[in-house]
Amino acid sequence: MENKQDNIILELLASTLEYPQEDFPEKINELSNRVENLNTKDSSVSLLKKFAEFVNTHKIEELQELYVKTFEVNPVCSLYASIHLFGEESFKRSDFMARLKQAYNEYGMTFNEKELPDFIPIILRFIAYLKDEKRLGDFIKRCILNPLDAISNTMIETLENKSNPYKSLMEYIRKFTENNLTDLRRINYA
Repeated sequence: MENKQDNIILELLASTLEYPQEDFPEKINELSNRVENLNTKDSSVSLLKKFAEFVNTHKIEELQELYVKTFEVNPVCSLYASIHLFGEESFKRSDFMARLKQAYNEYGMTFNEKELPDFIPIILRFIAYLKDEKRLGDFIKRCILNPLDAISNTMIETLENKSNPYKSLMEYIRKFTENNLTDLRRINYA
């Protein structure tokens, strides 16, 4: 994606799905403000604002505990794309991760090697590196929209029963990707 504003939003969006650090509230608020300023007609911004309100009224330790309970303890809510695409016990997962890592290297993107390459925040950040529209469309469809649909549908159902504030964030991320990456989703390069 060429637009610097889009890249900043993707970076901030990716950071919302990472383990909360001290600057987590600032990042959520910045994302909320940037998105709201971009498109005042986007009704999904209210979902992000709801999550931001929760973040702003809780201590960082509470946010960290909620993150672990939501994404690390509950396998249904895993933030690793390959699990949702291929299942936990599939050889296709390792091939998928190897291809992702190869693509990251090819486009000059570095990432924390302590994290697996199919971690959704890493995949979101990679969009900024893809310049080839054909490859970008294919990548977005296969590596973001398909797993995000699976993650968010299952996660939203799971979190709805627990009144988890991450439900609002996941709904927002799904709507954001649908609204902002729709044209690319229609492209089929299979």
